[in-house]
Amino acid sequence: MRSVLVPVVTLVAILLLTAPVLVGIAVVDSAVEIPATTGSERTLAASEADRLVADDGPVAVRSHVIDANGIKTLSSADLSSVQENNAVTVQVNGDKVVDGGPSTDGTTVERVVLLRHRESQRLHNDTVVVPSGVTRVHITHFHGQLVVDETPLATGNDTDPPVSVAVTPTASTRIAATGNVTVTYDAVRHEPAVLAVTVSRGGDE
Repeated sequence: MRSVLVPVVTLVAILLLTAPVLVGIAVVDSAVEIPATTGSERTLAASEADRLVADDGPVAVRSHVIDANGIKTLSSADLSSVQENNAVTVQVNGDKVVDGGPSTDGTTVERVVLLRHRESQRLHNDTVVVPSGVTRVHITHFHGQLVVDETPLATGNDTDPPVSVAVTPTASTRIAATGNVTVTYDAVRHEPAVLAVTVSRGGDE
């Protein structure tokens, strides 16, 4: 009788000792488990964000440089991750440019970018200086001898059509006329920004 009880007592003791360990492992395992929906949302959001800031992105000028006017025209049709049951929201500095639902839902991935603004400028005087960063100027009016960076370019009057001149973007350009000159050009300005893509998956995950 004694030989039968010893193994039974030993087995009970082993179970009592190992049960807390097994329960602990189960609790830890369930604590680190990530819902499939969250992982899928993050993957889609990261992929979409990377595509938007890539060189060939729909509103990118170059890598991580976004056209400020182009981003305003972005729509759901431009997003590759918009599929059935997916809601995608795109924000720039907290402002929604594509509204796919409440921005508090889903998973958000952010990318730091530069917004490129192009602003038309007009200068009028006998001598004007165009700042660096400009690649082309349009001379809409000049009277007398037109000189660009000390190089005579043309002689004209008010009736002459606009003259388009390519200039060196790495330095300022001095444009003068013996009478006066009117110059227009597009100035480029960059603004740091944060682009955020939020993806919310619904339905049959």
